[in-house]
Amino acid sequence: MFFGMLWFALAWAGNAKQDDFDRHGNEFEVRYRDIGGSHRTVKFELSSREVEEGLDARLAFPQKQAVKAQVEAVRRYADGLHGVTLKAKGTRNGVKMSASGTSRKKIKEALKGGQKAANRGLDKFLEDEHWIRRGKDLFPDHIRWVKEESKHVKPAATAIMKGDNAREDIDLALRYLQAVPYEARKGGGDKGFRPPVSVLAKNKGDCDSKSTLLLAMVRAKYPEVKGAIVYTKGHAFAAFELPPKEGDKVIKEKGRVWVAAEPVGPQELKLGKVGKYSAKKIRGGKVDVVEVK
Repeated sequence: MFFGMLWFALAWAGNAKQDDFDRHGNEFEVRYRDIGGSHRTVKFELSSREVEEGLDARLAFPQKQAVKAQVEAVRRYADGLHGVTLKAKGTRNGVKMSASGTSRKKIKEALKGGQKAANRGLDKFLEDEHWIRRGKDLFPDHIRWVKEESKHVKPAATAIMKGDNAREDIDLALRYLQAVPYEARKGGGDKGFRPPVSVLAKNKGDCDSKSTLLLAMVRAKYPEVKGAIVYTKGHAFAAFELPPKEGDKVIKEKGRVWVAAEPVGPQELKLGKVGKYSAKKIRGGKVDVVEVK
């Protein structure tokens, strides 16, 4: 089986800038320009355990480990067979199985059962590693990460989001994230997904990583505000179910209105403003809105 995933590697030229980033263990001090252009310093402290895990976060899909989990699942299934021998080994593209025995019917049933076992093994692995299927591709389970890490990023959220209402605070969070250095491979290309605490701890991330952190931060301070991650080809951003203002870029879906938020940076964009690529995809209806429920 081939494990494909969407490459989130979109960025724009702009002028969001981080002046300084200091981390001492689990304590952070970050200096950057706020939404009004003034220099701002924020300090926050995260869980030591979460920071350590964030620093060691695995970004790309662990294909070898996934194949190993499938092979082990097939071998467990094979141990219970009688009258037929089923073997499995891992390859670059998944699991290769072979069966032998005196009954063609049993061989056929064993191979079919082995494939089901491999699928169950993969499903369990995806659940454990926070990955999901979307069509033919595998994606990080962004929604699950938002739910699980909102409590862990709350100290950062309360330090950064010092406004008087949700909309103002989302703007403040956007400016912070837009100034966080964009993460990509040398020469371009996606390095993978970085979970919310990991973005804060390593001080870098790409579009789906920053969008997930933004949603987690807003959920931490404003649990009543509905948020969603928006997927389009090669890119992801966030959206919130808030009363739109004139000029806001919105996504209308099933009677609901979502105000778009583009945290990727370095372009400085307030809530309701997005880059040209995202705007084009919204106009063409080529976006998929997935709510954080």
